[in-house]
Amino acid sequence: MAQSTAPSTNATPSAGTSANPNANATGAGNALLESGANSFTEGQARHRIEDRGYTNVDQLHKDQNSIWQAEAMKDGRRVRVGVDFRGNVIEENR
Repeated sequence: MAQSTAPSTNATPSAGTSANPNANATGAGNALLESGANSFTEGQARHRIEDRGYTNVDQLHKDQNSIWQAEAMKDGRRVRVGVDFRGNVIEENR
């Protein structure tokens, strides 16, 4: 008698993978900041933010996910931005 070899729909991710590839990500919309060991110094994080056109960078600090967070100005409005360990600079929705 033949047995079915159809894959189970209740598959569990193997070791080292995640069912949610963005499980360690934070941010707004499709652009996400990834948490992880962030080796950027405060000065480097500030420079990356300013290089993206933000000015008056203030309250720059590293959060519990090792993401640099700051308040800054862009296009005449005050915004919150983050810098992850990959150097991504993302404006966050308030």
